[in-house]
Amino acid sequence: MMFDDLVQSVARRLVRFSKRRSRRNLHAWLEESIREFSANGQGLVINIGAGGEVAGWLDDLGVRATSIDIDPNRHPDLVADMEDLSALADASVSMAICIEVLEHVRHPHLAVRELNRVLQPGGVLVGSTPFLLGIHDAPADYFRYTSHGLRMLFADFELLQLRERNGYFDAVAVLLLRRFAVGTRGERTAALLLSPVLIALTYILELIGRVLHSTDGTTGYFFVYRKLEKTMHSEPDNVDADRPKAQDNGG
Repeated sequence: MMFDDLVQSVARRLVRFSKRRSRRNLHAWLEESIREFSANGQGLVINIGAGGEVAGWLDDLGVRATSIDIDPNRHPDLVADMEDLSALADASVSMAICIEVLEHVRHPHLAVRELNRVLQPGGVLVGSTPFLLGIHDAPADYFRYTSHGLRMLFADFELLQLRERNGYFDAVAVLLLRRFAVGTRGERTAALLLSPVLIALTYILELIGRVLHSTDGTTGYFFVYRKLEKTMHSEPDNVDADRPKAQDNGG
């Protein structure tokens, strides 16, 4: 029993160790964006995705945000799906914060449409999404976004910032740590036995990343978008009209 507790403890530490690296810069960038944009409007500030470290960051910054989450067990101020924010009035939100949520949304174009509806003209969306990162919170983990995909998804918004959280080799290091820190009992036991090697490899990969820096791969992106005064593009009324049909690729 004591050995199992030790295995679980090491696994949790490796996950936290990897999360600090996968989310590198997020806290500082979120703080920077809030200080720059939070006073721009008189509407609500909403935090989509209740609880967790993001809520703690906002509390530390003195931000009074209305928390929204689909899971009532997370005790949000408003239980709602991001695809349907009908409890919020049109143009009632001055800032929406959406950190590491969009990958869990079944129909992201509907969520973006709702954000566009509830944000005031000139209102700001601050968010992040993973890219090179293992499956988490399964089975509700549906998408990974490139920078090009984010630009397309938020085509009706003005892009203010779009940043890679880190580089290619940093992402490889995070994937390596996550691979041995989650899974079966045998894999978690391997994490215990290999943890000194994994941590050493992490620092080696980060050093390589400083020499061979590349943004072709990253653990994810941080972005800031502003709602336009007038929408330039619009979704068709039938949201399924332009949805690709299933194809047989012979695979």
